[in-house]
Amino acid sequence: MYVKLTDKNGSPVQPVVGASSKGRSISISASTDYVPLLALSHRVFFSVQNSSTSAMYLKYDAPEYETWTVRIPPNWYFESPVTVWQGAIVGKWDAANGSANITELY
Repeated sequence: MYVKLTDKNGSPVQPVVGASSKGRSISISASTDYVPLLALSHRVFFSVQNSSTSAMYLKYDAPEYETWTVRIPPNWYFESPVTVWQGAIVGKWDAANGSANITELY
């Protein structure tokens, strides 16, 4: 799919993407209960490498219900979309083995 962005006059425009000069990388052990993964309210990008043999579930916002936003298969990589959620992100796995390697840019 190709999307062409234009202004009200039909002239092409470039999307604005956040820039970053700082970042942090963390590793979180797998858990079958939701655990906090990312908390920065000013992030511009994040990525998650699910280094587990179990599927991982990311949920944007609080873990109040047994729902999820993104399912990351075992040993797969996920990058945030251009428009980044800036609230809390929690995660859990089907089984508590392995970990997630997370990079967050802000």
